[in-house]
Amino acid sequence: MGLIYHHPVKVIYSTENSHSVLSTAQGGLIYTDRKVIDIWNAAANDPSSLGEGSPGSDHRKILVTRAVLACLVEAGLLERQGEEQDSSPAITVPTGALVSVIIVCHNSLDWLKICLPSLKAQKYSPIETILVDNASEEVSLEWLQDNHPEVKLYRLDRPGSLASAINFGITKASGDFYLLLNPDTQLEPDSISELLGVALKDPQIAAVAAKLKFLWAPSFLNGLGNYVGGISWGTDSALGHLDLGQFDHWKELPSACFAAALIPASAWKEIGGLDEGFPMYYEDSEWCYRARLMGYKILAAPRAVILHAFSGQKTSSDASTMEPQKLRRVAYGRLRFASLILANPALIRFLLAYCFEDIVRIIIALFSGHWQHASAHIKAWNDIRQTLSEIRNKRKVIQARRKIDDWDLLSNQLQVPVPLIWRGYPLLTSDVIENEYLPLILSGNTKTLPEVMSIAPDSLEFIKEIAQKSWVKRMILILQVEGFSAMLHRFGRLIEWHLMRY
Repeated sequence: MGLIYHHPVKVIYSTENSHSVLSTAQGGLIYTDRKVIDIWNAAANDPSSLGEGSPGSDHRKILVTRAVLACLVEAGLLERQGEEQDSSPAITVPTGALVSVIIVCHNSLDWLKICLPSLKAQKYSPIETILVDNASEEVSLEWLQDNHPEVKLYRLDRPGSLASAINFGITKASGDFYLLLNPDTQLEPDSISELLGVALKDPQIAAVAAKLKFLWAPSFLNGLGNYVGGISWGTDSALGHLDLGQFDHWKELPSACFAAALIPASAWKEIGGLDEGFPMYYEDSEWCYRARLMGYKILAAPRAVILHAFSGQKTSSDASTMEPQKLRRVAYGRLRFASLILANPALIRFLLAYCFEDIVRIIIALFSGHWQHASAHIKAWNDIRQTLSEIRNKRKVIQARRKIDDWDLLSNQLQVPVPLIWRGYPLLTSDVIENEYLPLILSGNTKTLPEVMSIAPDSLEFIKEIAQKSWVKRMILILQVEGFSAMLHRFGRLIEWHLMRY
C-alpha cells in the first residue's frame, strides 16, 4: 500500500466500562474494539504484521483492514504521513444582509469564551450578536464589556423556557436573517457565509441547518438536522457517524437543530414564533415541521461546519441515564409535538406507539429500581392531559394552514441512519466499519480514501454480500454493536412506514 502512519500525540488507548477506547486530541473518547486497536497499533509500530502482500492473503481481510485504517485517519486517531489539507474554495456571499445571532445562555460564561471569538472571526459581515441571559447566577457583564462590547446583552429576571427566551431575543433583532446558536458552539470562519449561501437559493426556505460536529471529537457528527420518529426520542440525524462526506448530498431535511440554524426573518414572521408550551426539547422540531406543513423547506448546509459541545463531553439518549426532570420534559415534548403536527389518522397511530413504548419503559424502570424514571413518564402523560385544551386550540390553527399530507411530511426521514453512539460516545468498531462505512466507501458515496482506492474496483461482490445480509442478522448486529437504543431507532423506521401508510 506504501502509506506510512503515526499515532497523534494526544491519542491514547485505554479502557472504559471494560471496553477499548481511544481518546481524541480534544479530550473526547471513541468506543472501539480489540480488532481496531490491533490495526491501530500495527499501522504505526509494525506495518508488516497487517499481512498485506503475503502469500495467500485474504482479499476480504485486506479490504476490511484498509477500511479500518482509512476510518482511523479520518477520525483523527491515526495520521498519514505527508497528507495534504483540504483546500476547497469557500462559497462567496455578497455582504449586505444583516445576520442577527441570537444566543440564549444560562451560566454559560466558559462556553461563551469559545463561541463569541469564533463569531468575531467570521468572514461574513454585517453581524449583530444578541445574548439573552436566562436568569444566570454567574456575573458575565464585566467580562462581556471588556472583551465583546459589540454584544447586546438582555438579562431575564426569571428563568423561562428556551422557546420563550429565543422568542424574546428575536424581538430585539434587526437582521434580515436570524442565526439561532447555542453558547457551547464554535463556528468555522466560513460558517455564516455557507449558511447564507444556501438560504439565498430559494424564497420558500424556512431554515438552514449547519453540519454540527462534536467539539470533543470533531471528525464525528453531532448531526445534520434532526427528526422525530415513530418510536424512541427525537434525535439528531446521523448522530455519532464518522464524517466521510456521505451526507453532503442531503438537501432537504425533516427539521433543523436550533443549536445552529439560520432562519430568514420573513419566514419567521409568516410561520410564527416558537411554541412556548414546550418546557425544553422538541420546540425546534415542532417549528420546522410546522413550517414544512405550510409549504416551506428545511435545507442542509453541509459545508457550514460548527462544533458543538453537546452536554459538555458526551451525549446519550438512553432514558435510564437521563435525569428524571429531563426525561419528563422529553416525554412530554414528544407527545405535544405529535398532538400539534400530525393529522388525525397518523396522530392516533403515533400516540398508540408512544403509549406502548412508555409502558414498556415504565415496567423496565420499575424492575430496575428507577422509580423516579417511571414516575417521570407518568407525569409527562398527566402534563399532556392538563394542557389538552390549549393544545387543541393551537392544533386547529396549525392544521388549518396545512399544505402537505403526513406522508410528504415524514417520508424523507426514513433514509436517516441509526445513531452510532454507545454510552454517550461515538462507535468506531470493526463491525461498524465493515457493515456501515465500507459499503459507502466502495460505492463511491464518500470522499476519496487512498487506502481503498486501489482495491475498490474488485470489490462489488463484497458490497453485495453485505447488502444481502438478512434483516435478522442486521438487527442482531445493531443490538450487539450499537445497543438497545439504536435498535429502537432502526425498528422505529419500520414502524414509521406502517404508521404512515395504513
